[in-house]
Amino acid sequence: MTDNIVKLPCGVGGTIYKISPITNKIDEHTVISISFLLSKSVNHLSLHAANYRGAVMTFETVDYNKTWFTDKSAALARLAELKGEKKNG
Repeated sequence: MTDNIVKLPCGVGGTIYKISPITNKIDEHTVISISFLLSKSVNHLSLHAANYRGAVMTFETVDYNKTWFTDKSAALARLAELKGEKKNG
Protein backbone atom coordinates (compact mmCIF):
# COMPACT_ATOMS: atom_id res chain seq x y z
CA MET A 1 0.00 0.00 0.00
CA THR A 2 1.28 3.45 -0.92
CA ASP A 3 0.94 6.27 1.58
CA ASN A 4 -0.81 9.37 0.28
CA ILE A 5 1.31 12.45 0.79
CA VAL A 6 -0.13 15.94 0.79
CA LYS A 7 2.41 18.66 0.15
CA LEU A 8 1.41 22.02 1.57
CA PRO A 9 2.49 25.22 -0.18
CA CYS A 10 3.29 26.73 3.24
CA GLY A 11 2.64 26.19 6.92
CA VAL A 12 0.93 27.98 9.79
CA GLY A 13 2.80 31.19 10.49
CA GLY A 14 3.94 31.49 6.89
CA THR A 15 3.37 34.54 4.73
CA ILE A 16 1.29 34.49 1.57
CA TYR A 17 0.81 37.24 -0.98
CA LYS A 18 -2.54 37.89 -2.67
CA ILE A 19 -3.20 40.02 -5.70
CA SER A 20 -6.04 42.36 -4.79
CA PRO A 21 -8.51 42.71 -7.67
CA ILE A 22 -9.75 45.98 -6.15
CA THR A 23 -6.48 47.86 -5.58
CA ASN A 24 -4.25 45.99 -8.07
CA LYS A 25 -1.65 45.69 -5.33
CA ILE A 26 -0.13 42.82 -3.38
CA ASP A 27 -1.68 42.17 0.03
CA GLU A 28 0.35 40.27 2.64
CA HIS A 29 -1.35 37.69 4.88
CA THR A 30 -0.16 35.40 7.67
CA VAL A 31 -1.43 31.81 7.64
CA ILE A 32 -3.31 31.07 10.87
CA SER A 33 -4.79 27.65 10.09
CA ILE A 34 -5.05 24.98 7.42
CA SER A 35 -8.06 22.77 6.84
CA PHE A 36 -8.38 19.80 4.59
CA LEU A 37 -10.77 17.07 3.60
CA LEU A 38 -9.25 13.98 2.08
CA SER A 39 -11.45 11.07 1.11
CA LYS A 40 -11.81 8.62 -1.73
CA SER A 41 -13.85 11.11 -3.76
CA VAL A 42 -12.86 14.56 -2.45
CA ASN A 43 -9.51 16.24 -1.89
CA HIS A 44 -9.89 19.78 -0.63
CA LEU A 45 -7.29 21.95 1.08
CA SER A 46 -7.70 25.57 2.25
CA LEU A 47 -5.55 28.02 4.12
CA HIS A 48 -6.97 30.64 6.45
CA ALA A 49 -4.86 33.77 6.72
CA ALA A 50 -5.13 37.17 8.37
CA ASN A 51 -4.10 40.51 6.94
CA TYR A 52 -2.49 43.35 8.89
CA ARG A 53 -5.90 44.35 10.34
CA GLY A 54 -6.64 40.81 11.49
CA ALA A 55 -9.31 40.18 8.86
CA VAL A 56 -9.33 36.48 7.96
CA MET A 57 -9.64 35.18 4.41
CA THR A 58 -9.77 31.67 3.01
CA PHE A 59 -7.32 30.74 0.25
CA GLU A 60 -8.06 27.70 -1.90
CA THR A 61 -5.12 25.66 -3.12
CA VAL A 62 -6.58 25.57 -6.64
CA ASP A 63 -5.78 29.31 -6.82
CA TYR A 64 -2.17 28.84 -5.66
CA ASN A 65 0.22 30.59 -8.07
CA LYS A 66 -2.78 32.18 -9.83
CA THR A 67 -4.16 34.74 -7.37
CA TRP A 68 -2.04 34.03 -4.28
CA PHE A 69 1.60 33.09 -3.87
CA THR A 70 4.17 32.10 -1.24
CA ASP A 71 6.85 34.14 -2.97
CA LYS A 72 6.45 37.92 -3.21
CA SER A 73 8.50 38.20 -6.40
CA ALA A 74 6.19 35.68 -8.11
CA ALA A 75 3.15 37.71 -7.00
CA LEU A 76 4.71 40.92 -8.30
CA ALA A 77 5.56 39.27 -11.63
CA ARG A 78 1.99 38.00 -12.03
CA LEU A 79 0.60 41.44 -11.10
CA ALA A 80 2.79 43.08 -13.76
CA GLU A 81 1.59 40.47 -16.25
CA LEU A 82 -2.06 41.23 -15.39
CA LYS A 83 -1.50 44.98 -15.70
CA GLY A 84 0.03 44.41 -19.14
CA GLU A 85 -2.97 42.33 -20.18
CA LYS A 86 -5.34 45.14 -19.12
CA LYS A 87 -3.34 47.72 -21.07
CA ASN A 88 -3.24 45.59 -24.20
CA GLY A 89 -6.68 44.08 -23.90
